[in-house]
Amino acid sequence: MGHGWNGGYFQIIGASTYAEGTVLYGNDMNYVIGINSECGTIEGCMDPLAINYNPQATFDNGSCFYNNINGGNLPQLNNGLELEFNLFPNPADAGININLNHLAVNTPIQISITSLEGKLVSSQTYGNNDSNRMIQLNIAELASGYYFVRVDNGSNSQTLPLIKQ
Repeated sequence: MGHGWNGGYFQIIGASTYAEGTVLYGNDMNYVIGINSECGTIEGCMDPLAINYNPQATFDNGSCFYNNINGGNLPQLNNGLELEFNLFPNPADAGININLNHLAVNTPIQISITSLEGKLVSSQTYGNNDSNRMIQLNIAELASGYYFVRVDNGSNSQTLPLIKQ
């Protein structure tokens, strides 16, 4: 029986609004969403000691990651337990870069793209011998719209939304 939302994901799509979020660790997360207004809020990690510190963040969303915790007495987080990736640019029109972190070494990477309706539109498998990797993917053939990009690496997977212009 679980007690958290580890790996949970939400997405809000409106006429001119897009918001998404993921809870990677723990059982709670805060997100600020403005409806019919400009909040001026930039979510991110506000701890300068974290590896994903965002100096432009105005709201700490609890996403901070640390290479060495407790003065370096604990091992690095790069243990393959939680696959992490991001897409850029997003929205995109011809190609995307997929920055992958915390990969299981010597385990293939499968990248699948599904439409908003759940139809598989692309699937590619890549060999892997590193814990971090960048993959460029051509999406010029996709019709404009909303998609989901799923990365599988061993028993780990994560899905993020993609907007094709």
